[in-house]
Amino acid sequence: MSGLLSDLTASMQALSASAQAMDVTTTNIANMNTPGYARRRIVLQEAVASGAQGSTTGVDVKAIQSLRDNVLEMRINSATSRQNQSSTLSSALSAAELSFSDTASGSIGSTLDSFFSALQQLSTAPASSAYRSSALTAASNLASAFQSTAAVLASSQKQADQSVVQSTGDVNSLLQQIATTNGAISTAQSLGQGSNSSQDQRSALLTQLAAIMDFKTVNSSDGLTLTTSNGVPLVVGSKAYALTNVQGANGLNQVYAGSTDITSTIQGGSLGGNLQARDQTLATMTTQLDQFAFQFAQAVNSVQTSGSDLNGNPGAALFDPPSATSPVAGAAASIKVALTSASQLAAAATGGATGDNTNLAKMINLQNQAIINGATPTDAYSGLTFAIGNTISQANTASTATGSILTQLQNQRGSVSAVSLDEESANLVTYQRSFQAAAKIITTVDTLMGNLLDMGVNNPGY
Repeated sequence: MSGLLSDLTASMQALSASAQAMDVTTTNIANMNTPGYARRRIVLQEAVASGAQGSTTGVDVKAIQSLRDNVLEMRINSATSRQNQSSTLSSALSAAELSFSDTASGSIGSTLDSFFSALQQLSTAPASSAYRSSALTAASNLASAFQSTAAVLASSQKQADQSVVQSTGDVNSLLQQIATTNGAISTAQSLGQGSNSSQDQRSALLTQLAAIMDFKTVNSSDGLTLTTSNGVPLVVGSKAYALTNVQGANGLNQVYAGSTDITSTIQGGSLGGNLQARDQTLATMTTQLDQFAFQFAQAVNSVQTSGSDLNGNPGAALFDPPSATSPVAGAAASIKVALTSASQLAAAATGGATGDNTNLAKMINLQNQAIINGATPTDAYSGLTFAIGNTISQANTASTATGSILTQLQNQRGSVSAVSLDEESANLVTYQRSFQAAAKIITTVDTLMGNLLDMGVNNPGY
């Protein structure tokens, strides 16, 4: 009788284990397309022996594991962060790149050529009012091109700044959710309960955070701890440390973690891409464009003021500002034509006759002189165009390369964590048969025990 009871106990354990195994398989199949889900596996172990001389052993469910490679997850998050940084940088610079293109209407390159062409035409007939008007209009168009290009750079920088503020809010929301799931995982583990669902949720949240900014993770007694790249805490246990935006002296929003300015340390994700575009590429382009406008206007004004206009008066500055004492910052955005009449163009040398084009020839020669940081105007502008195009090209190349790496890493994760419908279907059949076999044993034991009891009733002396 005791043997039958041991068999009944073992079969009941097998029945329960098979049912739980089918539950795990069903959960895997149901979530095979759920983002962040890691397939689960039931871990069985032999139960304590029972029966005569320990002849019967059942089965216990030791654990239900989520199959996840934490090191691989960290590599995927890192690759995600790098790819988003590169693609965001490229996108943030696209409008600025278009404004520097020679194919763009009214670009600096095309209006610069038109300006010198108009001067060349005027040199053939220095007294021509029509040619003088054309030259003055060309100068005005060039000034407008500087202004519009500077406006595009400023607008792109402002848009990047707004994205920084938006991303900061998104980061704070994710940090709070990660801290909450950290607490849920810690509580479940302390109670000896499963935390697989919370771990899946946290994994998905970390991937979302990686798309916005780079971070470091450390396993501690409080659970998973998140810090910035330079060690400033973001999440410790169930507590999140929100980021804030503080407007700097330049009017742009800086990112703070507590009292620490972490703006320059953010190197990944969409936030890192917008910061690089705003604080490095666009800022550098603006400075270079201002230098271009300042030095060009200064060189033209120097020649213009050394000659005589159509009325024999000393030449006045063609562009205003900048003057020789004006600051470079903002030169491109504020440059304009200072002359009010085409007759004020100083084509002649000082005291020269009406048809003299000596001074005009000097102005035309500026096209081939190194007046912009040691380069001719055309070469200087080409340098600006190449710089922004090269930055975008590098960002696109980095995004493509990182994307390939990310795909490989995701495929590796798939081999570990992804749900295989074929495998789960096979497991379901296996666990179903195990369940049926355990149920058959229970039925058999029940029949045998009934027979024994019947024997005792019908044969009292048995």
